Amino acid sequence: MKRVLEKELKQKLSNKKPYEIEVQHSGQGRVRLRCADLFKNKDNGYHEALADLMTLKGICHVEVNPKAKNFIIKYDEVQLDEDELLEKFVGIITKDDTKNDSHL
Repeated sequence: MKRVLEKELKQKLSNKKPYEIEVQHSGQGRVRLRCADLFKNKDNGYHEALADLMTLKGICHVEVNPKAKNFIIKYDEVQLDEDELLEKFVGIITKDDTKNDSHL
């Protein structure tokens, strides 16, 4: 199953460079997200996104694959559903801290 989350990003990034996030696979507390634009940043912007993801309530484990330009996120489905996770991921990469109010 592939979904591209463009509408939400366009609303958040009115004057910033848009990111494209593709849900490459999801199910049973696991989601693989591809966000190639995060990996183009010479400052390794994905490191900051990784650190922010790990602070979210319900996140169990995050793997980053820079070559594939994706994140594999394992999460507790009782504490966090996939839509909430995706919303929070968008908030993290767009630096919208209002979406990240459920830190531990």
